[in-house]
Amino acid sequence: MIKGAHGTCISNYEKILEFGFEPSLEGHRGRGVYFWGYSLDELREIVRELSIGWWAFAKNRGDYSKAKNTNCGVIYVNFGIDEDNDYLDVMSPKINDKFQVYYNKIIGRTKCTDEELSKIYDMFVNDLEEALKKEFKLIHTRIPAPKKAVRFAPIGITGSPSCYVARDASCVNIEKGEVIYE
Repeated sequence: MIKGAHGTCISNYEKILEFGFEPSLEGHRGRGVYFWGYSLDELREIVRELSIGWWAFAKNRGDYSKAKNTNCGVIYVNFGIDEDNDYLDVMSPKINDKFQVYYNKIIGRTKCTDEELSKIYDMFVNDLEEALKKEFKLIHTRIPAPKKAVRFAPIGITGSPSCYVARDASCVNIEKGEVIYE
């Protein structure tokens, strides 16, 4: 079973527990809700620390400046998907190679901004969905770990941590929430 954890401020955490997740219009790897991913329960502590690290990064960036309660909450989820039809693993060699070719056709060998990369990911997934006549609810990718959480993940060995992007929030099943006092 594919699982994930999402760190945010308590004000957002409470809204999510009551009303569910609301996908963002853009992010590091396109639109959706972002979760640090795991499938083995032994990795739950690592995704917890990644979630707290993300919350700290977002808080320092000012993302929660208008929130009533800026303390941290972590929400643990699983994904109700059909892996054969609803799931795209951008990190699989075949799809990753296709993305690299797609990216090079659009950008070439120059570096792009995070916003441009987000748009390119969305364009790639949308074009792939159109070609395959299907819609992906969940995308697996990797994004850099927040600096605060790097010490918890063996990044030198495994690379950036797994991240799941839920483009369709209906596939997200909340298991539990945890209030973090930091």
